[in-house]
Amino acid sequence: GISLEVILYEETRDKMEPYQVNTDMIVPPLPFAEDAAAEIIDLESSLSNYVTEMIARFTIGDADIEAEWNDYLAELDRIGLSRYIELVQEAYDNR
Repeated sequence: GISLEVILYEETRDKMEPYQVNTDMIVPPLPFAEDAAAEIIDLESSLSNYVTEMIARFTIGDADIEAEWNDYLAELDRIGLSRYIELVQEAYDNR
């Protein structure tokens, strides 16, 4: 008969296939110029820390997402989101 391993493999494959990642949507590793690399690391760290903090605050109710959303977006801009996007776009265009 068919081994249990074959059944498990086929069931997993068939059930997971509809959820596989579209490889056309994956951003390839981006080569950053040396001067941009340091800046991107700093921006990425600051943005990530702030986003993580605010997700937690919005989740536990310490911050009101409706009332404070515009302040949240303004703080992302202040931290340097536009510059971060610019650096990533440049690296993507130059890959």
